[in-house]
Amino acid sequence: MEAQTVIEGNRLIAEFMEIEKCSDPKHADNPCYFINDTYRVAAYLEYHTSWDWLMPVYKKIITVWNEHYCAKRNDVSKAATMAFRLIQNKICHSDIDEAVIAVFDFIKLHNTTKNKTP
Repeated sequence: MEAQTVIEGNRLIAEFMEIEKCSDPKHADNPCYFINDTYRVAAYLEYHTSWDWLMPVYKKIITVWNEHYCAKRNDVSKAATMAFRLIQNKICHSDIDEAVIAVFDFIKLHNTTKNKTP
């Protein structure tokens, strides 16, 4: 995975997880977050390499999917359900590289549609 993809994806996850962001201007291209009692820049967050980091994100995605998409019957929910099922599939196959990309895609979809779902 390319470094910029890692930074952008980890940033998406950190914001989705509502992790406190630090305001250090020297990290404008690589934002930093306060997590596990320390500040880390997005490139060094471990969502893309550690199941221990990724599974709490998946747990929140389950909650978001249930609350926003599960019972609805529209194009947005269908797309969210497909993205959610892809995450499940990649986790079942123990493929963290593909699972984290699927997580990035779900969060992007959610961020663009969360205010549009009735």
